[in-house]
Amino acid sequence: MRPRNRYPLWFSGDPELPPHIFPSLIDPGTFSVEIYFCERRLSQRISGIYGEFFFMDTTQGIAPPLPELLQSYRMGFAVTAVEMAERIGLVSYLNTHLRWDPKQCRVSPGIRLLALMITFLVDPQALYRIPEFYAELDCAILFGAERQANDFNDDAIGRALEKLFESQAGQIHTGLCTQAVERLGLDPTPQLHCDTTSITLTGQYPDPGPGSQPVYGHSKDGHPDCKQLVVGVVARTDGLPYGVDVCDGNMDDPTWSRQAIMSTGSSLTADIRATLLFVADSKLVSQQTVEDLCEAEIQFVSRLPNTFGLERATKAEAHRRDAWDTVGVVGRQANATTYRIQEIPGTISEKPVRLIVVHSSALEAKAAHWETKTLKAGAHRIDESLQSLLATTFACREDAELAWKRWRATKWLRRTGWGIAGQVVAREGSVECGEPELQWRIEAARTQPDPAFFDAERFRRSTFILVANDPRRPARELLTAYKTQGVVEQDNALVKGPLRIAPLFLKDTKKIEAYVYVVYLALLLWQCMQAVMRQNQDRLGISLPYPHGALQPAPTTKRLKEIVGPIQVALWRDADGTLRRSRSALTLIQRQALLLVGTDSRRFTQIPSG
Repeated sequence: MRPRNRYPLWFSGDPELPPHIFPSLIDPGTFSVEIYFCERRLSQRISGIYGEFFFMDTTQGIAPPLPELLQSYRMGFAVTAVEMAERIGLVSYLNTHLRWDPKQCRVSPGIRLLALMITFLVDPQALYRIPEFYAELDCAILFGAERQANDFNDDAIGRALEKLFESQAGQIHTGLCTQAVERLGLDPTPQLHCDTTSITLTGQYPDPGPGSQPVYGHSKDGHPDCKQLVVGVVARTDGLPYGVDVCDGNMDDPTWSRQAIMSTGSSLTADIRATLLFVADSKLVSQQTVEDLCEAEIQFVSRLPNTFGLERATKAEAHRRDAWDTVGVVGRQANATTYRIQEIPGTISEKPVRLIVVHSSALEAKAAHWETKTLKAGAHRIDESLQSLLATTFACREDAELAWKRWRATKWLRRTGWGIAGQVVAREGSVECGEPELQWRIEAARTQPDPAFFDAERFRRSTFILVANDPRRPARELLTAYKTQGVVEQDNALVKGPLRIAPLFLKDTKKIEAYVYVVYLALLLWQCMQAVMRQNQDRLGISLPYPHGALQPAPTTKRLKEIVGPIQVALWRDADGTLRRSRSALTLIQRQALLLVGTDSRRFTQIPSG
């Protein structure tokens, strides 16, 4: 029986290839492979990875015809991301909810928007360069047999963006996230986290158009000279962006936070709303917002701003009680911050709330540093000011006492915490120099720091207060929920980091708004991959290694991209003219990464149907 011999055997992932391949490196450009097939031993010599090769049937001396290599593609992370989009039904969901005519569109808007998302995930590009990007990838493997790189030119992507803008993109994002959670079997989220960020634009945009308006506002990117859009995000605990809202560039955080929580909470069923906790930073808290959330029975936890008089009074009461409950470390990191808490009831806008005073070891260390710095700086400033004050003479006692009183009443002096002792004294003037017979001056000196002042200030700086209206959750759980607020901040950092939303080479405000929504849909794919890996990590007991070898405590999509990115797919023509695809041999780490994310290695050579 003659063995099959028409496959580039360096690629071991083709299901038709012999299963046992044992490579051994000979030199940088050549390696040998021994294959056991049909109980015959075949020897093969391959020059380079994609170079010319032959193998000889050692029993018959038959040299088979050679296949022709047409192209090789670096497809690893792109295929993984597309496979995740297939699992959550992204393209079909978009095509169902966008208004478009299949008779007039050769490529559906869902596929074109997915193509834009893949560029964000793999290598962000300006719209006009997307065809160049896909010219280096096998579009048939990603999007179907008839897809080509030119199907994703800037005009085609622009039309898809317009269709997304006209179809309530925010609701589409929330619905797709809900569908992704159901299809992937992710756990229900115990809380939703709210935060905003700004997207800097470099254009002028003089004429107001439809949709959100690029205008000047408070820039979180440090570019107050540029117009911007504000993006509000509501994220699950696992980082999946549940809701996205693109707003005018001058939208303020307190207004958006209140509107987003009220809108999201009212859209949920009463059963879900009763168990869900909204988490936001201190900008959420105002008299009106607390009253509205309590009346709507929407549970929240936030940080009480320092501007509230209730904040200082509550801390003073906690300092007096000194009845702490030790929480310890919140999170997985070693040498992390430790916490102590005590709860004090309170009211805001006549609504009963829970006030949880939290003592932080990290803040305590900062407070100690502040004390040392304040003592040194205060001593220097007092000595300089006293030197000038003591050199001043007064013609009458009343003037001296008034100057002494005013100096002691200065605000900066109270903030130094130093004690001052002094008095007004009289001295005889020099008649020969033309001075009055009697002059008045001030004698004063810096004494010791005030221990009560520094004790109270250390406590104030070492603590913060959480405000909540949730009657069921214990205070420890509320603290843990608040400390996971970083997940939504990490989402916004990913959009500006690996996904690189800026700069935007667009003029039409409609397309700009839709473009921002597509970036956050790409973020949804990114976080879906990460959530699935972390769920499988608990089930399989494996994780991804860092480049230096240590295991990640929680696998990340960034590391997944680094590991599977080098996987290549070769397109070649068989001797009979048949086009075939094969993928590069997988390392053990790559197999482990694909196992964690749930991607079948055969997907790299399979053309999707439909």
